[in-house]
Amino acid sequence: MTVTSDVYKHIIIKAAKMSLKFKSNKYKKKTINKKKWYDQDLYNKKRELNIKAKHMSENPYNINIRNNYFKHYREFKKLKKNIRRKFKSKIVKQLDNLLTKNPKEYWNLVNKLKGETEEARDAPEISINNTTWTKYFQDLNSLSDTNKSKINLLNNMLVDLEKENMSNVLDYKVTNQEIFKAITNLKPGKACEEKKLVESSSAANIYSVQEIVSTQTVIVNHGGSCYWNKKMQGNCINLGKDGPLTLLQIGTIDGHVFLFDVWTNKNLFQKGKLKDILESEKIIKVMHSCRGDSAALYFQFEVLLENVFDTQVAHLVMEEHKGRKLPRCIKLADACKQYSENAVVSEEKDDIKEVFAKEDGCFWANRPLTQEMIDYASGDVTALIPEVYETQKKYLEENDLLDTFQDRVYEEITCAHDKKQSTKRYKRQHKVVKGIMKDIPNKYPSDVKFEDITDEDDITAIRKTKFNTKNLHPMLKRLNTEAIKNQLQHLDLQLADEENSFTPKSRSYAFLRTYQNHTDEDIQTEAKRILDEINENILDIMLQKYDPKTSPDMLALNEKEALNTLRPREVRDRKIHPLLLKFYWQMKEENLDSTIHVFREKESDYTIPENFYKWLKFCCSGKVPEEMKSKARRLMRNLDRTFGKGVVPGRQCTSD
Repeated sequence: MTVTSDVYKHIIIKAAKMSLKFKSNKYKKKTINKKKWYDQDLYNKKRELNIKAKHMSENPYNINIRNNYFKHYREFKKLKKNIRRKFKSKIVKQLDNLLTKNPKEYWNLVNKLKGETEEARDAPEISINNTTWTKYFQDLNSLSDTNKSKINLLNNMLVDLEKENMSNVLDYKVTNQEIFKAITNLKPGKACEEKKLVESSSAANIYSVQEIVSTQTVIVNHGGSCYWNKKMQGNCINLGKDGPLTLLQIGTIDGHVFLFDVWTNKNLFQKGKLKDILESEKIIKVMHSCRGDSAALYFQFEVLLENVFDTQVAHLVMEEHKGRKLPRCIKLADACKQYSENAVVSEEKDDIKEVFAKEDGCFWANRPLTQEMIDYASGDVTALIPEVYETQKKYLEENDLLDTFQDRVYEEITCAHDKKQSTKRYKRQHKVVKGIMKDIPNKYPSDVKFEDITDEDDITAIRKTKFNTKNLHPMLKRLNTEAIKNQLQHLDLQLADEENSFTPKSRSYAFLRTYQNHTDEDIQTEAKRILDEINENILDIMLQKYDPKTSPDMLALNEKEALNTLRPREVRDRKIHPLLLKFYWQMKEENLDSTIHVFREKESDYTIPENFYKWLKFCCSGKVPEEMKSKARRLMRNLDRTFGKGVVPGRQCTSD
């Protein structure tokens, strides 16, 4: 197929520039000239914003300058969004009119928007018939005579080799022992649904869960229980006491991974013998930060973990032994990097976390399991064994730290349901914080600023100290105030940078409500503004990730806190989105049911806050769903009979 070079010259040049992404930095135009919608008003607003940003960088602790900057930043973003929207609407409207009235002008405008050059648009049309194209592509798939002869020669050699030296592989008989050996050597990683478990997606080798569990128990008993360890993880919606556990991952030290779909089949713990494994004192369960998993297992399935090796706790104990007083927790990936040379953690996990954090709140409740879910769930299960586990265990044994380590692990497992362990944990940490704070005035000059302190233990202690602590040294009080302002500034910058892509980083933002009682008025104002903005963003995200069929159990703690700010005045408050209103009333009814349950257990020893008592009276007024109103009235009658009419349980005074 021959064509003149002049006809295709412009095509070759254009293709070369596109493939090489040809750009000239020397003659690069400003962004304002490239974006047709970027007008002079927006340009002036941007310049004004840059000036204010410079002022803020020069005065980072001036709350007025910072507030003024973010006020203009939001105005700029809003103006930019509106101008771009108007420009796009105008173009779409113009295209709609031209498509029917003037097609030629329509395509000229489309090409202009696509950025095509005049040279490309003015190029002559090329007429190539169908026969030419057909012949061209047929020739691409054809072989030359030389290649055909080489292929025939190679085929003949392979046939001769098979006849002389090899038997037909299809005639080879495979024994049961060889099949079992092949199965056990399969790469781990795949899923279990209901009562069946698939170990590999490429070969559907299916066993009942009970058979798998009994097989592993035999391995424990006969293969040495001291060295058959397993790494366990749980995927769930907002893992913890209330967040439903949906998938349990168990990996063995030989690299096998088993996924148990406990969302579909609750019997896996009792009949499937999973409970026996998790509570076994012979099997070592290697986990990273077991607190959330243990709370979910205890409250949802009555499983109390035993013989756990928590690599997070091991890290903290080791750091304390090396001299740290308040070491920070580390992520799984960081633990693998620090204590192993070979352990690898999947880099795609953050992308999938973003999906179920912002787009699909019921991600782990979806069935059937997708390949993406299976790969994510099985990806990092075996990362901690054997190298991370063995490195940490060796250090703990050599330095006589096993007893301390085991006490700390027991705290982690039981602190969610045992108040004694929770109090013990708090007192131990508080004692360390108090000791560090006592030394700070002697360690630094009196005018030191929080941002100049580099010792991580000192920074953590200052942040952990409550601002309303009595008899706090003036210097420590000032540093604590600066630390709070620093935290608020960090949150504010996060909100401004992420804008519509905001993802809650904290399980709860209740500390911002506490800051609203601070003696510093700037902190009060800033904390309230940031909390309002965070709650507004969380509610917007909820509208994206949930639908009317979603159960309130799926909601995260920060989402429930955001719902509590709605304050509807009637059952169908038109000022609130119907989906959010539905979640609000469902959540409140669950709280009411929980209150009724606790009252039945404690009766005369029952106490409630005065604010909750007032809310209970509001529920009796008739501006709530009927079923909820009936429950509230029954509870109120029982409270009146037990404590006296109008008396708040646990208080001597009567409510207004």
